[in-house]
Amino acid sequence: MAEGLGEGRGRVASCARALGESGRGPSPSNPRLHSRHGRQLVCAALAVFVLAAPDARATWSIVATDPETLEVGIAGASCIGGVEVIGGLVPGHGVIAAQGITNAAARQRGEELLAAGESPQRVIEEITSDAFDPSAWWSLGSGAPVRQYGVVALGFESAAASYTGRRTLSWAGSEQASAVSVQGNLLAGPEVVAAMLARFEQSRADCRSTLHDRLVEALEAGAKAGGDRRCEPALAALSAFLEVAGPDDPVGAPSLQIVVTPPFEPDTGILTLWRQLFWPERESEYENPVKKLRTMYDEWRQQHVPVGRCSDEGKPEGVP
Repeated sequence: MAEGLGEGRGRVASCARALGESGRGPSPSNPRLHSRHGRQLVCAALAVFVLAAPDARATWSIVATDPETLEVGIAGASCIGGVEVIGGLVPGHGVIAAQGITNAAARQRGEELLAAGESPQRVIEEITSDAFDPSAWWSLGSGAPVRQYGVVALGFESAAASYTGRRTLSWAGSEQASAVSVQGNLLAGPEVVAAMLARFEQSRADCRSTLHDRLVEALEAGAKAGGDRRCEPALAALSAFLEVAGPDDPVGAPSLQIVVTPPFEPDTGILTLWRQLFWPERESEYENPVKKLRTMYDEWRQQHVPVGRCSDEGKPEGVP
């Protein structure tokens, strides 16, 4: 099942598409070019206004559960720092990703509903309602239209759910399969979420793979497909994270938590956001966070016995 911006992308989403057009300057001899250039400037200002909120987390992420091991997990990346704040794990129940212009209250409410045994769709319905998250007429950066969510829950494997607000910036959308949801905004294109889901499903077919493995591989596939368009494709992101919780893990203390942040990141002010939309962050200036996360994960993996799904006959040698 796939979800895009669909109906009513809104003026901001349309402007986001315009930002991807040629950046040629105006020409007095070409009124149409002058008009288009002016529209790009207006659109850029509008986009920046939406993203300028301090809690903006435009990103791509994957949330998933394993009904056999009862683990829940999330992985995500973004072309800004601190992407890990989007995740909300509820051990033994489910996980929520709250991104776009992140609403921390919605993430917390989602965790509460998951802990109470509610379905992913029920979580989405409540936290995107006008009563819970009203959109002020004077603010383009408030309300459900600027949010994006992905929710999965144990016991609801066939009902993974997501929501992409009509004012999230293009490309924005999601795809779901059994017990997994992939979502993103400000992406290089729909191929990012498609590649992530395809890799997750391919890895799931191998009984030796763990939920941890599948999440890391999906994140790598998203980076390879281009990731966040504010970073060069070879860089894809500035920060990344991975969290997996077992059913007995305390809330807030998952058994696996890896966070990669840049040694320095651009100022998150309006001018930086404007620049990123036209001149993405360069690989020469930063270490690829997804590659670093893979290295850190491999080191962690060597120290921990995986919880696999193979039968005794199918287990690799040396695994109890």
